[in-house]
Amino acid sequence: AAVVTYDTAEAADEAREMLSFAVVRGKTCRCMQLSSLELMLQTMDTGQRLIIENLDVGIEARGLRDLCALFGRVLDCKVELDDKEQSRGIAF
Repeated sequence: AAVVTYDTAEAADEAREMLSFAVVRGKTCRCMQLSSLELMLQTMDTGQRLIIENLDVGIEARGLRDLCALFGRVLDCKVELDDKEQSRGIAF
C-alpha cells in the first residue's frame, strides 16, 4: 500500500478516479481517499458492508461497484482474485 499526498483535493480526486481499477504492472489498483478508508473501517461491524458470493467470474470490481452504486454511495468494492488475477466469485 502507499499513501500519496497532493496539494489540492481536486488533484487527489482526479488521481483516484483515474487510478481506481486501473491495471498497473498486471495488478488492479484500488484507490480511495484516506477519509473513505477510515469510514470504511468504522463500518466493519455496523451492517453497512456486504459480502457477495457466487458472482459470475467475468464480473470486475468496477462493474460491481457501478451496480452497487445504484443503491447508494459505495466506499469500497473488491472482487477477490486468485494468483492468476481471476475472480474467485466472491466480493466485499
